[in-house]
Amino acid sequence: MSTCDTEIEDINNVDITLMTLRKPTELKKVIDSIPKPERAVPKNGLPLWYRLGLECKLPVPKMPVGKILFARGRIGEDVRRVGLGGTGPQPTFDLTDPYCNNVSYDYVPMHDPHLAHHFAQKSVRNRMKELGFCTKDGRAVCSLKEFNQYRKYLYNQFMDRIHQEMKKLDERARDDLTLKRVEVDVARRLQIFTKAERAREHLEKAAQEHADEWAEKKRL
Repeated sequence: MSTCDTEIEDINNVDITLMTLRKPTELKKVIDSIPKPERAVPKNGLPLWYRLGLECKLPVPKMPVGKILFARGRIGEDVRRVGLGGTGPQPTFDLTDPYCNNVSYDYVPMHDPHLAHHFAQKSVRNRMKELGFCTKDGRAVCSLKEFNQYRKYLYNQFMDRIHQEMKKLDERARDDLTLKRVEVDVARRLQIFTKAERAREHLEKAAQEHADEWAEKKRL
């Protein structure tokens, strides 16, 4: 096979690949525009975890105890108000799950901002490190179950943000449709007005011609 035939075959393969690609939908564009939570995977997490969706729990293979430390945030940091990052709105009071069926909202003293001063004391911090409650850089250690619950919370926040953006798009589409209808109505009214003006001008011209003709007859 010659080089030219090979190039033609490669071009055909590229064309076939491009034809099979799906056009991104509005939902896909919205999902891509929203920043993903940065804390959905621990710092020393496995590479596989970064490819998992937020709705999936982190699977932990057999490994030595303490090899991976799960931490949702620093001590004294309210991790539920961190948000999804970027310039998006911060989480607010949510009443969609009042009985905590989807996500558990257990009180965690180490993430209470009002106790940050207490946990910042050197003696308390050293004791927490000895007991394995925090890392050397000040992050509060949690269990895998608690971390997966936090991932579920981030997933709910992520989906809420998607719903908000889709609602904005729907409102914008309705506004555009209303504006288009108004423009069509204005164009229709303008057309009617133009026809009426032309008819009036035609009648005035005919009346003027008739008056001129009558005046000419009187002079004769």
